[in-house]
Amino acid sequence: MDGSATRSDRQPFGGPQCPVATGFVALILFCCLSNSTLAATTEADRQFSFAYLLMQNNEGAQAKKAFQQFIKLYKKDQRVGDAHYFLAILDRQSGKLKTADNHLQKITKAKHVSNEALHLLRGQIKLELQYYKTAAATLEKINPAKLTDDAARANWGYLIGVAYRGAANLKGAVKQFTAASKYKSAVRGRILVELGKTQITLKQPVQAVAAFTHAVKGKIEPLLAAEARSLAGEVSYESGQYEQAADFFSQVIENHQSTRYYKPALSGWLRSLYGAGRHADVIKQYPTIKNLLASDAVAEALYLVCASHVKTKAYKKGLETTRQWLAAYLEKKTNLSSEVITLYAECFYHTDAAAFEKWIAGYEKQLPQERYYHRLQFLRANAAIKRNRFDEAIKHLGPLISGKPNPYAQRALILRAELYKKTNDSGKAAADFEKYVKTYGQDPEAVDAGREAINLAFDRGDYAKVVAQATRWLGQKGLDPTVTAPIRLRLGVALIKEKKANQALTTFNALIASKPEDNIATYAHYYRGLILASRAGVDNDGKPKPELDQAVTALQNAMRGAIAEKLKVRAISLTARLERLAKRPDRALVMYELLREQDPKRTYPAITALWVGEGLHGQRKYKAAIRWLELDKKLHDNTANDKLTAAQLAGVQAKSKYLTAQAYHRLKDYPKAITRYGQLVGLSKGYAVRAQLGLAQAMADAGRHDDALNEYEGLTAVRDSRVAATALLQSGEIYAHRALKELERKNTINAKKDYDNAALRLNRVSLLFDKKPLENLVFRSLILQGRLADRFVNQEKALEKYRGIIERKTQSLWKRIAGAEIALTEKKRGQALVEFRRILKQSTDNSVSNYVTRRLTELGEQP
Repeated sequence: MDGSATRSDRQPFGGPQCPVATGFVALILFCCLSNSTLAATTEADRQFSFAYLLMQNNEGAQAKKAFQQFIKLYKKDQRVGDAHYFLAILDRQSGKLKTADNHLQKITKAKHVSNEALHLLRGQIKLELQYYKTAAATLEKINPAKLTDDAARANWGYLIGVAYRGAANLKGAVKQFTAASKYKSAVRGRILVELGKTQITLKQPVQAVAAFTHAVKGKIEPLLAAEARSLAGEVSYESGQYEQAADFFSQVIENHQSTRYYKPALSGWLRSLYGAGRHADVIKQYPTIKNLLASDAVAEALYLVCASHVKTKAYKKGLETTRQWLAAYLEKKTNLSSEVITLYAECFYHTDAAAFEKWIAGYEKQLPQERYYHRLQFLRANAAIKRNRFDEAIKHLGPLISGKPNPYAQRALILRAELYKKTNDSGKAAADFEKYVKTYGQDPEAVDAGREAINLAFDRGDYAKVVAQATRWLGQKGLDPTVTAPIRLRLGVALIKEKKANQALTTFNALIASKPEDNIATYAHYYRGLILASRAGVDNDGKPKPELDQAVTALQNAMRGAIAEKLKVRAISLTARLERLAKRPDRALVMYELLREQDPKRTYPAITALWVGEGLHGQRKYKAAIRWLELDKKLHDNTANDKLTAAQLAGVQAKSKYLTAQAYHRLKDYPKAITRYGQLVGLSKGYAVRAQLGLAQAMADAGRHDDALNEYEGLTAVRDSRVAATALLQSGEIYAHRALKELERKNTINAKKDYDNAALRLNRVSLLFDKKPLENLVFRSLILQGRLADRFVNQEKALEKYRGIIERKTQSLWKRIAGAEIALTEKKRGQALVEFRRILKQSTDNSVSNYVTRRLTELGEQP
């Protein structure tokens, strides 16, 4: 054993022990020795090669004997260190970790095995022996830049991450796991799971869930996926993300029924459904899973059903389930007994108040010892109120008010005050109200009757009365701003309703200046934004009026807060229109996308949908653009389109379809692109030519070259010179590439035929369309003509074509491409490749990038 690896160095780490990756060791084993290295010229060579080849063929026992024999016979051979290394691998594979470690300690140097391989194996074995600090120190000696590939670097990062985690260096572990997870490797899933576990320990639930989610999206073994989903569910639940937790547990239930995570997931799923407020689902699912639950989880599951019946106010059914629970588990004195007794009482109270009172009277002596005594006592008082026995209710409320602090003391006090009012005991009512104000002065219930009157008037929509009463109420001196803020907000809204916008704006400005609590400030910004938006516009010079930006700022402030969903949607919609009015399309597009996300069922005017789709298309956000541009199904149902004439509507439809086809084309979804281009050819005269060109290009990209050529043929004589030149060029490109392939196959007849077709079209481009706007098309044509000439005519003819491009007085990357092609023609391959790569790095022109990428591929290079 390494002297530095003391027992104190061995520290467990949270969660199940994770298996150490073996992939990297295997990689070194089969890559470190070449055939030339194994060439046997001496007896020692033959012995070493024999041992190594046995190992390669998975003959572990024989390989081990052969390596041991090599060490014994050739003690001074430079490969003794290599032999010990391979023996360490074999011992590790058979579980003899300490023996493997001893082999590694005997290595002073190795001939063929790299230092990285030695450190990695040493570190890995120390890790498996749970000497985490020693493992980490060993693995830190490796420079990951010297490792052979990304898979190796991923394995190294994983191993050192596990070591750091075991050594309680959690931040270091997170750093290494995160870096390792960026590589594509066989252990990426395990890396992400261990990253998530470490982040749980660091109390980073959001990051942990993200790691688990990324893990299961990749290729990952089922048991590991089950663990990741189960952990994600537990973390989500503990973080209060109940819907998310339910989703993760349901994934375990659906996909991992044979694992140990299945039964806990059933319990977690039911618990998460309850936490998410999906009480009806809890009730519905329990009968189907109760027989599948672990025995120690049934009591909690049935309790959740009882509680769900109460939450859904299914009190009769709740009474049945609580009785069922109490009969099965009350005597076992579980920690849920008090909860279920309270649920039982609540169901009893709601189903039969008289019977409830009789039951709780018989339970009188046990009540003070109950964990939820105050809740039961409060129910008891309300049962008396239900039967109009106010004096008895007052009696039951007394212990809640004067006893130990409890959650019901405040409600009991205000309720008793109201009951004293009902029984005309004004003195005691006043005393309770005074006590309430003194004890709970910050509570809304402590505000005077005027404030209550304002709230009631507002709730019933009597806004004129709200304006009158709130104006008087706010005139009082010494009011706490936190108390006045809600009234000022309601006053402002009432003024809007009463069409007194100027006064409302003044009210909201003053309210915001007073810095109220976030919730009130949010709504104040929102209503202020509405008023300003109604005044927004542009001046005679087309510049936005000040109110426009002010409205945008106000609405943005509102959206940052916790505002009602309906109002948030309206704020987003208004902001989108204002940004568009201000001619800030990028910001408008962001808001329209957010609006669609928040209100997916919302319909839009066709003009608006087209504007958004076109803008997103211009930003190359093609998937998002398609969602706006696919108008066909809903175009005629959208009443917002009523202002468009039939011709205008047809124009919108045509443009939308054309942009949609282009978007699918850019996304390489060629079947959909072809379908939409084809539909557009016969739908719109204005887009017919462009659509046909797009159709041909999509067919060509999809490999349907004959179909593409048919479409190109119909475009070569159109009036639009760019379309005609493009059709000639791209059809010429198809024939050119065919000709070159046929030549490689030595099919000279077909090659000549395709060459003639290509030359005809490419010459027409360079001779008939040699104009400045079409210069790049001409360059592309000449490049291809040069390549064809090189193969079918002679090199001098090819060089003539290339030089014809270079000699032009213009700035174009095609001139540099011509230079690279000259280098290739003159057998200067290296020079050409360097230039091609420089062009690819600098190019922003898709046609240039596509050409160079294809050319590099044809030359057997990685673009």
